Amino acid sequence: MSSDKNIKLLKWALPVIIIVGAYALVQIMIAAKASAPKKPAAASAVLVEVATIALQPIQLTVQSQGTVKPKQQIEVVSEVAGTVLWVSPKLVNGGRVEQGELLLKIDPINYQVAVAEARASLAQAELNLADEQAEYKRGAAYGIENKVASASLRSRKLALVEAEHKASLERLRQAEQQLAKTQITAAFAAFITAKAVDVGQYVAVGKVLMNLQGAELAEIRLPISHSELAYLPQQLPTPVSLQAANQQQWQAQVVRVDAMLDEQTRVVNAVAQVARPYDLTPQPLNLGMFVKAQIQGLQLPEAVRLPLAALHGDEVYVVEQGRLQLRKVHVYRRESQHAIIDSGLNNGDQVVMTKLDLMIAGMAVDTRVNQALLSAPAGYSEGAD
Repeated sequence: MSSDKNIKLLKWALPVIIIVGAYALVQIMIAAKASAPKKPAAASAVLVEVATIALQPIQLTVQSQGTVKPKQQIEVVSEVAGTVLWVSPKLVNGGRVEQGELLLKIDPINYQVAVAEARASLAQAELNLADEQAEYKRGAAYGIENKVASASLRSRKLALVEAEHKASLERLRQAEQQLAKTQITAAFAAFITAKAVDVGQYVAVGKVLMNLQGAELAEIRLPISHSELAYLPQQLPTPVSLQAANQQQWQAQVVRVDAMLDEQTRVVNAVAQVARPYDLTPQPLNLGMFVKAQIQGLQLPEAVRLPLAALHGDEVYVVEQGRLQLRKVHVYRRESQHAIIDSGLNNGDQVVMTKLDLMIAGMAVDTRVNQALLSAPAGYSEGAD
């Protein structure tokens, strides 16, 4: 009987013992977990792209645009009157002529007669002058009572004859010049842009004969803002590259900069010149063509070109020992997509090119070098804002 009781008691107590033991074990585990030292969570570093600075000379350029025009352009008018006897076959719209080339002839007969008359008048004046000079010498050789009055009269007469002789010389020179003007020649290498005369036509003094546009020298007026003038060298000329819409390029030189600021546009014009533009190969630089221009400016001895995204005002972030650091820099020039930094950075500095939503000095970062972001490719140029 007692053994049966013990068995029943054991069946009833065993679950209770198991529950109490499990509870005690759980409490021991909780206490052990609470007393274990907590490890700090490791800070995650952000990946940023950087470029390693290499200071080098930077050639500045100034961009502009303009229209190709002749340096010389004149309207030729007749300085004599008469009938046109001959016209050069090149005297047509678009015709090209060289300096000194004969373009047309006007009937010279009236001017030839004027030259002959002027020569006859000069011959008479020379004869009169010789006679008067001889008389003056004879009068001076004889002693007469009223010597002073006689000498004064003879001197005045000689001066009058000398003046008449000089006037005859000038009339002959004028007649010869008028005769020469019956042959019209090109004052410079040019293109005929307008023709207003032909053979058999009578022309009066002041009659427009033709228009000439110089072919020897072309000019392009390039407007530049006042702020951009600071990037041009003080010593001219300076090279300029011209480019047309078809990508054809020509080389020119800026030879002067206008002293006056345009009151309406608030710009200054730099003037570029190209010698014999129609003789250039493989393609001539045609007058009237619109071209873009890149003017060679100053050269900075040591600088670096950074994308504008790398700038935070006048500061940049650099990575030092795996952490961000702010660095103040001097922005020499802001361009459309880049900024030129001429001080504040050293060779080997790693400048952060990535723009994060949150950037704090001292923040831990991982880096990936991307030198392609540092500057523009070779031959690259862009204008300032």
